[in-house]
Amino acid sequence: MPADPATGAPAWRCALVFGEAPAPYEEEWQQGPQACLPTTTEVTAYGNFPEAFANAGPAGHRYPVSVEHFDIEDEADMCGALRAAAGNPDPCAEQAIALLTGALESVTGVLDRRVRCLVGYLAGALTAEGMDLLRIAVAAEPGGLPLNNELHLLVRDFDGRTRRLALAPAVSLPATSPRPATTLTSRIALTTALLSECLWMNNNNQVTFHVSFKSPGVDLEFEDGETPEEADAYGRLRRLDDASFAAVLAESERNAVDMARGLAGDYEDEASPEIPGDQLVSWLGRELLDTVTTAVTGAPGKTPTLVYCAGFPLEFAGDGACLLMVGPERIGVIEIDDSY
Repeated sequence: MPADPATGAPAWRCALVFGEAPAPYEEEWQQGPQACLPTTTEVTAYGNFPEAFANAGPAGHRYPVSVEHFDIEDEADMCGALRAAAGNPDPCAEQAIALLTGALESVTGVLDRRVRCLVGYLAGALTAEGMDLLRIAVAAEPGGLPLNNELHLLVRDFDGRTRRLALAPAVSLPATSPRPATTLTSRIALTTALLSECLWMNNNNQVTFHVSFKSPGVDLEFEDGETPEEADAYGRLRRLDDASFAAVLAESERNAVDMARGLAGDYEDEASPEIPGDQLVSWLGRELLDTVTTAVTGAPGKTPTLVYCAGFPLEFAGDGACLLMVGPERIGVIEIDDSY
């Protein structure tokens, strides 16, 4: 989600809540003259209200005030979120993108390309296999006035399972209050999880990324206890200068984009897309590299003292790969498993 442009702090809080409703063939929902919509009492049960922002306690509870229905029907498709992220959403995701974009831009202004990719992916994942989409106006207390700056969307699938997205501006904190920070571990975990969703070797196996940090001088467990320099000498690792590092990263990114486009069936435009452009996998790959590099060097924008690699540039041929970056006080290792 976009950050506050003035402070850099998170500008939004977001939650996903799961529930259950009657299946569409048991209870039809529709808008219009023959409107047949669930009541606010029923929506409270179907969407597991008042739970919304659990970390806020009772202040995070929300109570339905009114319901608006959008008719959608999304076929089962494991790649719909990727297509939506790349700017080619199906009608279901397109409706959710419009609602999400409107809510976000009303507070933080026009979204940049990276955020638009994430919004597209979120919309595609939210509406996947959906049959109905509800926009629910909510109040902060029972019988209260609707909150105009929040968005609550509920999707029902063919079996009646529901998932509800709650989106609201972050609670303002006094200047003296400590702001919650995304830890390095959680940032890496979120980025690598999304990266894996973009890259599949087949229907069952994702490309996975494992990041670890070690202190200089610690045994890095290379074959026969080799140092990086010895592994380089034997061809098991290759040392990269700045130009070579940039070159293998660029080729790896291009190959990742091609793989993600193929997975999403994006063959309408044979021309190579702009990078990073609207390709979520590009933004995520850069985010992972920047996060690990900053952790290794101690400051954004600095380059590692030494870089070694094996299996780069990435070709996703099932052989695996490893990238090792050495900084003044830390060594960062990114291991990539692309086995079938």
